[in-house]
Amino acid sequence: MVSGIVTSLVVTMGMALAADSAASPESNQLAVSFVSYKDAYRRAQEERLPLVVFVGAEWCPACRKMDEAVFPNLPQSPILKNGVFARVDYDQDTKLAQAITGGGALPQVIIFPPQGSGQKLRRVVGAQPVEKLFQFLREGLSLKRDPAGSTAMTGTPIRGD
Repeated sequence: MVSGIVTSLVVTMGMALAADSAASPESNQLAVSFVSYKDAYRRAQEERLPLVVFVGAEWCPACRKMDEAVFPNLPQSPILKNGVFARVDYDQDTKLAQAITGGGALPQVIIFPPQGSGQKLRRVVGAQPVEKLFQFLREGLSLKRDPAGSTAMTGTPIRGD
């Protein structure tokens, strides 16, 4: 009798969990997904997309706040698909992190425009609330692109080989 109740309870809980996850597939999906810097750099170059880099460190409370409370709560928006997102850990890739941040404070979110776009690098330093970071990303990723021949761009991303 007890085993029948336990089995019934396990089956019921499994069905409830499956129904919950099937009912809202978007709720589990983050607005942005990070790839390695090397992969993001390559894709940004190939597709002429802005490269968005988050530089942080495990020991940095503001970085952890961005990782745990800000990025996961960015709104789903098509504009965020206009860029390629990479995460660089300061301790795991110190040289690259220093080159990207200029040795500045953490965390940093940097938007490198597509090469030849004529746009300037955009940077935000320190922990940001969700709304402010989303506004920064929206503005940086919605800029009109100049003709491919333009070379007035500043802020070329580091190759990251």
